[in-house]
Amino acid sequence: MRDVDETMSSAHNDRGTCRVTNGLIRAIVLISVLFITNPVRGDGTLLRTTLIVSDVEVSISWYRHLGFDVAETLGGARNPQSAFPLAAHASAFRLVILAGSNGKGGRIGLLEFADAAPPVVVAGSGPVGVGNHVLVVEVSDARAIFAALRDQGEQPLTDEPTVLSRMSADGRPAIGYVFHIYDPDGALVEIMQPPLPIE
Repeated sequence: MRDVDETMSSAHNDRGTCRVTNGLIRAIVLISVLFITNPVRGDGTLLRTTLIVSDVEVSISWYRHLGFDVAETLGGARNPQSAFPLAAHASAFRLVILAGSNGKGGRIGLLEFADAAPPVVVAGSGPVGVGNHVLVVEVSDARAIFAALRDQGEQPLTDEPTVLSRMSADGRPAIGYVFHIYDPDGALVEIMQPPLPIE
């Protein structure tokens, strides 16, 4: 009788263990499906685009032509062994944050390192490809900025701004302008005047 009771008890425990194991498997599958179909999402916002430059003052002057002003300046000593993947053991930095004078759009950071300045890694002069970036700046008068940059000895990539033409939402012809130019450290900048209906 005792053997029968032990056998029954063992069978009951096996069924209980089986139920627990099946329950765990179902829970793991459910959690996996939830992570696959509902991945964790951050709440990121692009704070700014920061450019590593060779001379902050030269870059400030250049970006002023596009309507940017200094909004904030940071700087000082830095750990040369920092995890930031800089191609030099610089022990000082200066970060100048520019904002559009119209109060709209994103910000540009100009970051200069000193006491072992990094080498030029990418210099703008030829065609761009994967891994390059383009800063797109919206302006109200691309032709005036084009002329001002040319007067300063800068070399836009075309002889004149390119005309952008399309139809506005209400069916009227709309005209704008765009041109491309490299900044003093080789970053490709697109300067665009969005198409507006012709009056």
